[in-house]
Amino acid sequence: MIGVGRCRRRARRLSGEEVFCAVSLNFPGGPSLMLQSTRMMFRAQTCHRNRRSASSRRGFTLAELMVVVLIMGILATIGLSSFVRHQDMSKTVEAVATCRSIGAAQSNYKALHHEYLNVSPDLVTPASFYPVNVPGRQLANFWGQDTHPDFAQWINLAPVVPAYTQYGFATIAGLPPAANLAAVNLGPTQALPVWPATVTDPWYIVKAVGDLNGDGQQSMIIMSSLSSTVYQEFAGE
Repeated sequence: MIGVGRCRRRARRLSGEEVFCAVSLNFPGGPSLMLQSTRMMFRAQTCHRNRRSASSRRGFTLAELMVVVLIMGILATIGLSSFVRHQDMSKTVEAVATCRSIGAAQSNYKALHHEYLNVSPDLVTPASFYPVNVPGRQLANFWGQDTHPDFAQWINLAPVVPAYTQYGFATIAGLPPAANLAAVNLGPTQALPVWPATVTDPWYIVKAVGDLNGDGQQSMIIMSSLSSTVYQEFAGE
């Protein structure tokens, strides 16, 4: 038994012919028994290494994969909603810039003709808005609406605007006195813009409406020559 123990300890440290010599010198049972014992030792060590390698290659369970997929789905939903919200807000900022461009075009027109251009019939009727009558997520070509009844007037005004938009725009113009301005219908709003009590110069109003998320609640932008303030309601809707 002492010889077997010494053989096994030395077999772990040596390999090949060195193991054979070590066993033959210390094993009292003869070469055949010595060789058989050495083979059994190598088989045991090989099995142990195979079990350890197999356990290290163990994959994910179905439950773990389902948890990962669930977490990724939640993160994707949050990220997508946040992205859409920021995209809608950027469209609102773009619409404000377009309203300012329309106002600048009105000023240019007045410098040439001494009056502002009355482009739209009113600021309420859906057909008065250009290029989008029913605002939504679909983009409309601002200069591709030649069948619109106000197309020629927009060509005359010639504002510098983006080629495509999701908002509808309307602009009207008027003359003093203030009663003419007070008679303008801005449509349903939570709070009307405050106009000056006395009007002595020609004026214009620009209005934009949009329903970017398609929920039926329209966002509204109003600006005019009477104030430097841009009025916004339900921005990003």
